[in-house]
Formats: sequence, C-alpha cells, structure tokens
Amino acid sequence: MYSGLLALFRRAKQPDHSLIGYIGPSNSIFLAMHTLIPSSRLTALLLAAWFAWTPAIAQTPPSVAGVWDSVQTANGTRTLGFKGSANLLGKTVPMTLSFFYNAESGKNMQGALGFDLEVSDVDKLAAFHFDDFEGPDALTIGKNLLTAKVLRTGQSPLTFSASPSGSYARSNVFMFEVSAVTRQPKSAAKSILKALADDKAESLSITIVDPRNAKLTLDFSLPVADKRSAFKALMGL
Repeated sequence: MYSGLLALFRRAKQPDHSLIGYIGPSNSIFLAMHTLIPSSRLTALLLAAWFAWTPAIAQTPPSVAGVWDSVQTANGTRTLGFKGSANLLGKTVPMTLSFFYNAESGKNMQGALGFDLEVSDVDKLAAFHFDDFEGPDALTIGKNLLTAKVLRTGQSPLTFSASPSGSYARSNVFMFEVSAVTRQPKSAAKSILKALADDKAESLSITIVDPRNAKLTLDFSLPVADKRSAFKALMGL
C-alpha cells in the first residue's frame, strides 16, 4: 500500500498525465489516467484518499493505577477489591472498585453478585450529573448508561451494558452499583464476572455516560490478566 502511494506521487510530477487513486469497496484502490490536472490538486486528492483508507485509531480509556486486595469472605459473601486513582474529566480522583459474590439462597434471603464503583471528590467533577443516578426513583433507572468491556487475548472483546443504581456512600463520595440476584440465570453483572474469570481476560474498561450529555463520560480501564484466578475464587469456580 505504501509503495503504491509513493509511485502515485512520483507520477504526479510528470507534466502531461497524472494517475489518481480512488478508494473502492473493501478498501481496494482503483487507478485512472487524467490529463492537465495540476500536481498540487492531485497531491491533495491522494492525501484525501490516504486518510480515507487509514483505519481510525481506537480510543482506549486511561489506565488506573492502584492495588488489589485478596479475596475476602464474610457472612457468606466473597469480595475482591481494587483501590486507586483515576483520571476522570481531566481530574485525578480516588476510586475503589469492589466485586462481590454470594451464592446463598433461602426462604428469607437471596444472595447477590456484582460490583460497586465508588468515586471520591465528586465536587471536582461538577459537570457530571451524579444526582440523576441517586436513589430508587432515579431518572436513570432502566437506562443502560454503563458499559463494561473486557479485552481478551487473541479474541474480540466482550461488551456488556447495564443500568447502574447510585447513592452517596459518604460526603463527596458517589457509588454506582451493578448487581443481580445470583440465582438469576442471566444478568449483565453475572456475565461481567464470568468474563473476568476467563483465562483470556486482559483488561476491564468501564464507561458511564452522563444522562444529560452523551458526550460527557466517566471512563477508565485496569489490567486484570493477573487476577483471573482471583475472579475464579470469587465465583467459587
């Protein structure tokens, strides 16, 4: 591809005839002979063809620095936590991500699974409408504004959408939660945990969209390749 474009540029310097490359179906290039086309115009056309052919570079959420806890068990619930700092909306703020799994089931209790995401110093992120996620009557209930993507070695990524609940865990600390009853056969929360326990899981990225401005997002990623066994232990696999 590169050598072909160089050949076209060299040909463009000839005074009588010029070759122009056209982008066709499946990124194939067709050549046509034209006369009396100024080389400057031809150069511009070729540059346009080049940028049209060049694949767009995928944007990857910024990686989070932090530390993982080991799997803990209390009152029948296993937990796995990550604590670090994330760059959200251009501001560095503390955050924690806590995964949980409880398989117990009885007449008066149903175990749950999923994860909590706590974002601290939310006053620094005033542009984001956290309040719209708060409480059982939140404006965002039923809206899939959270996307979790698990990148995998040698395979296409797995992408999951969920409607997170929200609340203020403490002053200036907002918590998003994605959860489901463990016995429920299918849920976004269960699918995300299974994907993280997979032997090919490499990283987890999370994006939360502002309910009033789709271009405003909280997003980050963290490596999980060395935590596959921990996620297996979390789920009792």
